[in-house]
Amino acid sequence: MLTIAVVLNLLTALGIFAMAAKYLTTTPPMDYHAEMLKSERISETTNQIFGAMYKCMGAGFAGLGILVVLLTINGVWNDLFWAKLAVVLGTTIVGGLVALAGRETEQVTSVKTPWRVAAGLSGLGIVAFLVSLI
Repeated sequence: MLTIAVVLNLLTALGIFAMAAKYLTTTPPMDYHAEMLKSERISETTNQIFGAMYKCMGAGFAGLGILVVLLTINGVWNDLFWAKLAVVLGTTIVGGLVALAGRETEQVTSVKTPWRVAAGLSGLGIVAFLVSLI
């Protein structure tokens, strides 16, 4: 079961890296942000702020992805409980807060946000943790 947990954690990291790549490479505003602000005139300064926030989010996701990979290969694979706990806490805290914020924004604006991706990756991290305990 430990091998399955390792694979699930690495798939979680892959999804986190995909989110990082999206935020690091996109030109602001993202489609869903543009949709939310379609009735507003978006200034160059606002676009600059969006771009800076995207870079910060992307860097955070990239860092989390690297930590998940390193902890999985060097800790989870060696059946170290602290490493399993660190991975599930990191993915759940980040993914959970991102999902909650995105979901709340979607409910207020009625514009579909990518909160489901964050929720799914958090869920995958939780499943990996539970499988690693078996």
